[in-house]
Amino acid sequence: CIEMSCNSIPVGEQYEATFYIKSHSIGSQKINISVHYSVDCLVREGWELIKCKCQKEESVSLETVTPLRISHRILNMKFQPQDCTFISEPFIVQTNIHCLSPWKIRLTNAKYQWNQSVTTVTNLPDQLNGTTLCQQEIASS
Repeated sequence: CIEMSCNSIPVGEQYEATFYIKSHSIGSQKINISVHYSVDCLVREGWELIKCKCQKEESVSLETVTPLRISHRILNMKFQPQDCTFISEPFIVQTNIHCLSPWKIRLTNAKYQWNQSVTTVTNLPDQLNGTTLCQQEIASS
């Protein structure tokens, strides 16, 4: 449940709020939105204002998709694919990030978390930091 409040909206104005939701499953999702508000009404000139409490409910359906498909390839030092590696033999891990989202996605921080038995040769900065991907675009590092 998300609660938002606004004090007062002048006549003819709008109130807009942004909120983010997270889905734990793929497919069609139903979101119920309920707005509670009160309106001061003047029924007749000279009478007191009447406070009317109102409620509006609406259901919205969203289609959720997997935003990214990530794949890895192990390459030898000649950039040729290889199926396995051997102790003390250097190799390259190539990562491909395929954007499946209909919205632009900006990659802000990507890093590998290596097993303790793997030693990196250098501490390279993230090559994809700040990259923006549109639908069907692929970034590699």
